[in-house]
Amino acid sequence: MGNNWVAFKGLLETLGAQVIVPPRITKRTIDLGVKYSPEFVCFPFKVNIGNFIEALEAGADTLVMVGGTGGTCRFGFYNIVQKRILDDLGYKFDMIVFRDDNFWEILFKKFRKIGEDSSISKIIKAFRVLWWKAKVISEIEDLVRFNRAYEKRIGEADRVLEKALMMLDEQKKVKEIKEVRSEIKNLFKHIPKDLKKKPLRIGIIGEVYVRSEPYVNLDIEKELGKMGVLVDQKMSVYKWLKVILRIDLERAWTARRARPYLKVNAGAEDQQSIGHTIKYAKAGTDGVIMLYPFSCMPENIARGILPNVSRRYKIPILTFSLDEQTGKTGMITRLEAFVDLLNRKRRR
Repeated sequence: MGNNWVAFKGLLETLGAQVIVPPRITKRTIDLGVKYSPEFVCFPFKVNIGNFIEALEAGADTLVMVGGTGGTCRFGFYNIVQKRILDDLGYKFDMIVFRDDNFWEILFKKFRKIGEDSSISKIIKAFRVLWWKAKVISEIEDLVRFNRAYEKRIGEADRVLEKALMMLDEQKKVKEIKEVRSEIKNLFKHIPKDLKKKPLRIGIIGEVYVRSEPYVNLDIEKELGKMGVLVDQKMSVYKWLKVILRIDLERAWTARRARPYLKVNAGAEDQQSIGHTIKYAKAGTDGVIMLYPFSCMPENIARGILPNVSRRYKIPILTFSLDEQTGKTGMITRLEAFVDLLNRKRRR
């Protein structure tokens, strides 16, 4: 899930588990997922199956993933169907699913006895590592987005990103994470920038997985950065942890903004997509891009409502439906046209 593997790896290693991170997503990952998944299931489901197979091939005996709580979104049933598919393929493994409503129960029941230390303090220590690594990852991603829009040499921010993630991954204690956090910020600070630029600002909304995984969204943030666009993206694992701790007030306010258009949450990020679009419009953002998996019912509901939001708040919206057939060339062509439209709108 993008750069978030660093945070979850830190959690599990601190608990005493030996962690096998699946290889980065490639065409082989997608091909494996498509081969063994139902044809019309959500695209993230297929990518997950490919991830799991590659992890099992690398020697994993337990699969850990985040999950939904059922309801109207198919994400709540991912792990049940995925486990059956992998069982039928002959793989032997256990599957552990973290959800909003069982996060602490899983930590205490499944992971407390791993390793020599089975104390409650180990759980607290592991969560603090997860919290701080997720927080730093969120900060790194914001720094990358800012620097892409202003950097003098295209690609410099992405080179620093790779180095920063490796530096963060190597830290095992909260004190070390806080120290390397300052070093990472300093690395971005020294990227040569042209601060006289006045880049377009575009907000990214839509389903959380396709927004977070660069291979799945065809590196859309990087492509926008090459065009000199300052991207804003509100979703991160750090914010998900705030939801678990019931301290994410922003999510509740965003849903409240959406209620005149969508009174109930149908699943996925539908209300958040609408609410964030309104927030972007009020903040003077130039445009919004929506990313969602092909056939995602909740996000298709939001997509059907967004033209009304666009007209009322006078903010242009571009949508991308993503699956294994989506081509990068076509996406870039549409992005270039959208950026040109926004530039002309700004000049007017």
